[in-house]
Amino acid sequence: MSDNARMTPNRTHSSIGLAAIWSAVCGALATFAVLLAVSGLYCATDVPDYMCAPLATLAICAGAFMSARQLAKRIGQNGLLWGLGCGMVFFVLFAAAALLNGQTEFTAFALIKLACMLLSGALGGYLGIVSSEKKRQRKPR
Repeated sequence: MSDNARMTPNRTHSSIGLAAIWSAVCGALATFAVLLAVSGLYCATDVPDYMCAPLATLAICAGAFMSARQLAKRIGQNGLLWGLGCGMVFFVLFAAAALLNGQTEFTAFALIKLACMLLSGALGGYLGIVSSEKKRQRKPR
């Protein structure tokens, strides 16, 4: 088998869909876990109110990172592209929640959140590909 055939696994649309569903579940669980830790921090200590938005952004970025990592690891190629897609999906969900909450203007903080989510998704996608490559190299021939 050539190296090129080994590097690009043959994936069907259903396996990509299942990988996307699995990565969405992992991302939601990661976001929930970080939000749970942040809420514990708020209950245990006296955190200023202005830290609420950055810590919530941290939780969303952790979810985008984990979602992108799992998706890229399962698919095995185009990690940065899949990671950017995961980050964009998380930002669209954030923007939809903001619109439903009555915040209609696009502020500089929303642009910073977009950049953070895209970068964390891209980093997760890259690390997912790296871990996928390490797993392939360990397999005996």
